Amino acid sequence: MLRAITFVLLALPLALSTFCPEGSVEYGDNYECILAVDADATYDSAQKTCQALGGHLIQLGDAFENAFANSQKTQVLGGQEAFIGVKRTDGMWRYADGSNLTYAKWADAPPWQIGEDCGILRSTDAYWDARPCATRLPFICSFGDHACPEGWHRYKETGDCYYTPMGIAWTTWRNITFDLGEYICSLLYRANLVSIHSEHENQFVQNLTAIAMASFPHHCSYYETVIGLNVTTWTDGSPFDYDLRVLNTSSTFALRDPACGSPYWEGASYNAAHSSFMCKNSQKTQVLKNRDVYIGVRRQDGTWKYGDGSMMNFTKWQGSPPTQVGYDCGIMQATTTYWTASPCTTKRPFICSFSDHRATYGTAGRICSLGGRLIQPMSNDENLMAGLQNAAELGGQATYIGVERIDGTWYYADGTELKYQNWKSPAEINNPDHGCVVLNSSDFFWYSADCLGKRAFICTTPDQARVCLPGWTYFPMTGYCYYTQMAMNWNPTPQLNFTTAEAVCANEGSHLVSIHSDAENQFVADLLSSAMSTYQHDCDARLQTVIGLSHSKWTDGSAFDYNTGLGMADSYGMSDPACQSTSWSGWNATQLYANYVCKKRAHMLTAF
Repeated sequence: MLRAITFVLLALPLALSTFCPEGSVEYGDNYECILAVDADATYDSAQKTCQALGGHLIQLGDAFENAFANSQKTQVLGGQEAFIGVKRTDGMWRYADGSNLTYAKWADAPPWQIGEDCGILRSTDAYWDARPCATRLPFICSFGDHACPEGWHRYKETGDCYYTPMGIAWTTWRNITFDLGEYICSLLYRANLVSIHSEHENQFVQNLTAIAMASFPHHCSYYETVIGLNVTTWTDGSPFDYDLRVLNTSSTFALRDPACGSPYWEGASYNAAHSSFMCKNSQKTQVLKNRDVYIGVRRQDGTWKYGDGSMMNFTKWQGSPPTQVGYDCGIMQATTTYWTASPCTTKRPFICSFSDHRATYGTAGRICSLGGRLIQPMSNDENLMAGLQNAAELGGQATYIGVERIDGTWYYADGTELKYQNWKSPAEINNPDHGCVVLNSSDFFWYSADCLGKRAFICTTPDQARVCLPGWTYFPMTGYCYYTQMAMNWNPTPQLNFTTAEAVCANEGSHLVSIHSDAENQFVADLLSSAMSTYQHDCDARLQTVIGLSHSKWTDGSAFDYNTGLGMADSYGMSDPACQSTSWSGWNATQLYANYVCKKRAHMLTAF
């Protein structure tokens, strides 16, 4: 009987999969796990499935591993033959990764039969044999230290993976701010700035920074590595349960230069520049642990089918197929892995299956609709952000966006009128043979395209890492991006009134900043301090920064739920940072200000 096999990709931002997956068994001293998969797959399909789960076909390196794998073959697979990570390449038997065998347990001499190039564990014992690679068999995956990609390092206590620029990639220039470090980690690596939760983890991270700087011999200096702590909030959402802050009143923190021999975290302003950063993937797949997840099974016309409408050749219902009215979407139960049904409107995590990361326009839209939609750029910022995401993760492929032709007119995929367009030329708009649109990351223009072509695509969902455009600063506590004139552009002469400044922000798709907490107020003050850092001066009452408050209304329409104790006024300004005050001053509508801060919601993208 054939059993369906899918390439499992969690529908969350993933770059790594460092923990052992559900159903696997841990063994040995190196945090390794084995997962025996009872599904018929070719050798290549088996390897891809193991890799999608974060591992690879098991490469048996000693008698202990071989015996353990054989025990799993017997217990889980009922003694069936199973593919292992051994393959004949150029006439030589090697591990699947191309390395030479360090252990072998052939029943006789290594197999020589032509066409039988893939290794198996035999059904009757723990010896190896060979089969054609196109044979469909169960298989055994392994997960261990290799689970972190090249260049990343795993901390065995948690299984998390860590990355910091190494050797010549490390720089002595202080140019990495908290926001830029988080931006790089989230956008390029689908991770976060490092969080630290124990003395041992802190020492591990310190050791990594020392390795990174090993090619740069020096005495204790100011070469710091920014971490993911904002006041008492880690950017990865983990609990603040370990504290080595030097100045606990600071906004952000950095590891000291390892040459200083200090384990403590140095406090800094939000926009302070550091020499390096460290990313950490905190096993985001754990959000699915102990939660039922949607799978590609749905009741259609009274019959349970795969999500693409095809008939099912494998099921794992707990009993008979569900018949309850309104429960038409299949889910996998976290505790048993059996299937059951759920109303399709219930919000749950889900698992996607792709043969590759390309799809026709219609399929791309359906995939995105599981948790969001194809991106529908509604401003130059959103279009640019999609292009940057494309370049960072997809290598600049032409990607589908949520724009299509309906009855001869271009609309967003949800049927609404276009609020923004960025066509390369009128010819793209008028091409009668094309009904869909792709975004080109090299020029950020839209091009019309055939909807049946298989291409990469970009979804927007509510659960993706939030990112800001270059020049804007992200504040994790609010999920918003902030902009103010930077040092080289800043003019200390008051020249903007409330109305003019709001118009400047509106031109950027934003509003003058609204402020709703002490933490946000301090963040904005730090942003201003950084902007004016090259203008050395004493406290100057004229150098006010206008904010988006008039009387008791914010220009962005948000609630007036925070103030610094002032009465009603036409406009308000934040004091010159040199005055060491974060209070606001009230003024009339014609008051001129030296600076402004804009604020807008961060973008949330996922590229496939």
